[in-house]
Amino acid sequence: MMNCLACKAELRPGLRFCTQCGVRLAEEREAKARLIMLSNTSSQSEFELKQRHCYLGRHINNHVVLDDDRISKRHAEIWWNEDAYWIKDLGSRNGVTVNGQVIDGQRKLLNGNLIKLGFTILRFEEQ
Repeated sequence: MMNCLACKAELRPGLRFCTQCGVRLAEEREAKARLIMLSNTSSQSEFELKQRHCYLGRHINNHVVLDDDRISKRHAEIWWNEDAYWIKDLGSRNGVTVNGQVIDGQRKLLNGNLIKLGFTILRFEEQ
C-alpha cells in the first residue's frame, strides 16, 4: 500500500491519481539517493529520493518536509534524469546553496554535496 502525499489516504499501488482528493501521484522507484539531515530539529533525519521529481519545503505536500521558518512552502526541487541528480531553487526568498555557493538556475548534485535551505543543512548521498 502507499499513501497520498496531499491527503494521506491509503491507496493501492499502481494508481496515477489519488482516489480521494484527485492529486497526481508521483512515480516511485527504488531509491538511489537520500538526503541526510545535519542540522535542524526536524523529526525525520533521513529522506529517500524515490520520485523522479522531489520537492523540498515547509508545506506538507512536499516529498521532503522541513520545519524551518526560513524555508518557503515549496523551496527547491531535486530531480533525476537517468544519469544524474539535479537541484534548483523554485524562487524562494532565501535561496539554496550547495557547498556554500548560491545556485542560480540548476546545478548537478554530486555524492557528499551539502545543501543549505534556510537554517537547514542536508547532505546528498548517492547509493
